Amino acid sequence: KALKTVRELQGHLRTLTGSCRLLIDARTKGVDFLAQIEALDWQRFAVAVEQAEVLGRPETVDRTAELIERHRTVKLFAGAFLNTFEFRGAGAVQGLLSALAIIAELYQTGKRRLPDRVPLRFVPSAWRPFVLRDGIVDRAAYELCALSQLRERLRAGDIWVAGSRQFRDFDSYLIPPATFAALHEKGPLPLAIETDFERHIEERRTRLDTAIEQVTILARQGELPQVRLDENGLIISPLKAATPPATEIARRAAYDRLPRVKITDLLLEVDAWTGFSECFIHRRSGREADDRNALLTVILADGINLGLTRMAETCRGASLRQLAHLHDWHIRADSDPIASARLL
Repeated sequence: KALKTVRELQGHLRTLTGSCRLLIDARTKGVDFLAQIEALDWQRFAVAVEQAEVLGRPETVDRTAELIERHRTVKLFAGAFLNTFEFRGAGAVQGLLSALAIIAELYQTGKRRLPDRVPLRFVPSAWRPFVLRDGIVDRAAYELCALSQLRERLRAGDIWVAGSRQFRDFDSYLIPPATFAALHEKGPLPLAIETDFERHIEERRTRLDTAIEQVTILARQGELPQVRLDENGLIISPLKAATPPATEIARRAAYDRLPRVKITDLLLEVDAWTGFSECFIHRRSGREADDRNALLTVILADGINLGLTRMAETCRGASLRQLAHLHDWHIRADSDPIASARLL
């Protein structure tokens, strides 16, 4: 059974530390070890050891369960959040929008229970065991699942916010219909391409057919550079390196003169010069991260595409849960350009 809550984890840790403390004290005082061992609660001790072994695998801490445990915190602002913004979207996200509307109404009316029938198609498979418990929809899990999916759909552009600049409707990037109609009436549109679709696609087809015919003739005659066409198909010769050998020798000599620096130390040094880590503030409180080293570890994991799980396995001093918490609350899409600007 996987550990699901911090409180449960702390209980097992207390059992383990208490048992280990008995053995340490016995050795320090010269007391019989066997007598101290017999005094242990073996059933609790065995469960604690089993759970500690499970916890040793990074994937066992369920972030979804951890999030649901914090529903009381989310309730403090979820109602105001949902009733402040107007979310819109296409047909594929109507179930999610309906769920958000139901949740917003619960906060407005002060009701605690969800209606008997609520949209569930938007709930991912990873969330379903938490949302549906014995056939009953759990409000806390349902609400947090909807908010989580809202974040993902906003990032994907499937949902937009009325009046927002960053999360606005895709149609707002286009020429307004009235303006387009007025331009069309005045004559040809001021574009560098053919505005009539049929003529445009026909011209593109003609150019493509001509290019294919030319390539076919050259390939059959063996006149295409670095390309051969035979009974085995089209064979393209691999590209050769354009770097002269002398340049490669000089590059290696220069590289060997550089001191060996850990990338983490380099990040800390650059951050000391520029303070770019200050750009990654907390989503809610606006405060900087308390653990700068762990924050830079998360930034590094994103930068080299290593992932938080593997990064937690390879580095010391930061757990997967800690890295995931920093990633969720401090890493935002709009923070990267600000931090990059400070570096430049």
